[in-house]
Amino acid sequence: MSRHQTGQANEAQEGFSLVELMVSVVISVVILTVAITVYSSAMQTRDREHLVSEGNAKINGVFSIVSREIGNSGFGLVTNGIVLEDSGATKIRFRANTSSDDSVTDDVGEDITIYFDADRKSIIRFDPTVGSEVLASGVNSMTFEYSGPGGGLPGAVPAATTVSVAMIIELQRKRQPSGIQGDFITHRLVIPLRNSPTRLASY
Repeated sequence: MSRHQTGQANEAQEGFSLVELMVSVVISVVILTVAITVYSSAMQTRDREHLVSEGNAKINGVFSIVSREIGNSGFGLVTNGIVLEDSGATKIRFRANTSSDDSVTDDVGEDITIYFDADRKSIIRFDPTVGSEVLASGVNSMTFEYSGPGGGLPGAVPAATTVSVAMIIELQRKRQPSGIQGDFITHRLVIPLRNSPTRLASY
């Protein structure tokens, strides 16, 4: 083999130069960074969608229970059933004589309080005959608004003339580190008081 041929063989065996190796490493890092970013974004989106779906199911369950019970407020009574002194922006107490076999509201389901426990981030249903029940946890806030028969702006204070109650529940759209507020989804349900004297008088 000639000297020229030997030189070519040695050159072929040297492999990648340092510059080529560094370029390949940089390209690999860029590709890996992009892949991690895309994967992280996809996982965050999935987590957010799961949280929203879970929240919707939770709130639909609460609305199903509360709308039926608040809607029956005042049944068998001469008032709209709201206990005015025990109701407000974050709590509502209402009565109904659903059993219709006596003149008091002390049977199961006849004297109900729905309130928001800010410390536990929970919506609580309280019936003195059976005790407390957590309807939903992980809730950011819950408020009530009360509307009269004139269709004016709802307020945070109920009255004897209240004909509908709006329940507003706020949930976080995505999980946040402790102490950090995120963006929220607001669920609102307007519940007509079917047995309110002013509503009955309108038919």
